[in-house]
Amino acid sequence: MKIWQTAALAVPLIAASTLVPGQANASSTATPSAASAARYCYYNVHSHGHYWIDVWNRPYRPHYVVGHLYRYARHIRGECHSHYGYVHIYHPYGWVYRSYLYRSY
Repeated sequence: MKIWQTAALAVPLIAASTLVPGQANASSTATPSAASAARYCYYNVHSHGHYWIDVWNRPYRPHYVVGHLYRYARHIRGECHSHYGYVHIYHPYGWVYRSYLYRSY
């Protein structure tokens, strides 16, 4: 084996030996923190002809109403993607049909 090949093999071993005990590797600690940092979007309600829209307990049937959002409500925190045409919001906690929401930037 040539000298440069043995040096290339030694560098990862040295880096792995400097880890804190109980820490498997650097990538395993970076992954959970990145995954747990959820991204939220903020929405405004725009309802034509209705005074409120219903908030449902889940995005698929059978579902029931758990709350209401009033017409022209602003700055509602929720997820940035929809499931089955519904967006998950956090106050009130539930699901709202996507066509009644638009993003507030």
